Amino acid sequence: MPETLSKHPKTKGLGPIGRSKKAQGFFLQSVLAVDAQTAEILGLAYEEPFVRQPVPAGETHAQRLQRDRESLVWERAVQAIGPALSKSQWIHVGDRGADIFR
Repeated sequence: MPETLSKHPKTKGLGPIGRSKKAQGFFLQSVLAVDAQTAEILGLAYEEPFVRQPVPAGETHAQRLQRDRESLVWERAVQAIGPALSKSQWIHVGDRGADIFR
């Protein structure tokens, strides 16, 4: 179970995490730079905290498709990191959330 901030009721701006409706917190999208040949971690290439927004009551499938998706964090990371230097190549590896950005 993820560590939650639910035990800190005065903390504002949290969103739902995990499967419990009571668990509150935020997510942190982190992108590591790794040397593909040596597997050496070179550092943190990008990081973005975000709060999951609860699904509005009564929202239809069509309405859900119109709003920005949480998975856009992957696209923002790729754009923020930018192109690789000459003679280099970026290989972006992601979890299941990475396959649903534009």
